[in-house]
Amino acid sequence: MIAKLVIASGKRAGRAVSMKRDKLIIGRAEECDLRPLSEEVSRKHCAIIKKDNVLWAKDLRSRNGTFVNGLRISEPKPLADGDLVRVGSLELKVSVAVEPKLETEEDISRMLLGGDDPIGM
Repeated sequence: MIAKLVIASGKRAGRAVSMKRDKLIIGRAEECDLRPLSEEVSRKHCAIIKKDNVLWAKDLRSRNGTFVNGLRISEPKPLADGDLVRVGSLELKVSVAVEPKLETEEDISRMLLGGDDPIGM
């Protein structure tokens, strides 16, 4: 799975944050991966977690809450492509794509031996 969070509004709209690890922490603390500079955001506000090819949003007991598609979450919430996650005034659009399956040499050999003409003759 290839997952990104795309900033949906403000002067940084369109910028994407790739999920290169299985957990991304959003908050104002220095150790957070994504640090919105807003007093509406707690020091450790929420986590976006990638587990078993599913993306989850988890509120980390933030003062102002974490919202998915306009609804405040109290339990971890699975995310789908196109969902909107709001942390303070920061709104992030979830972008999820399935990684293409790479064909192995064996797969290609079977395809060629199965009668396909790779040169078009």
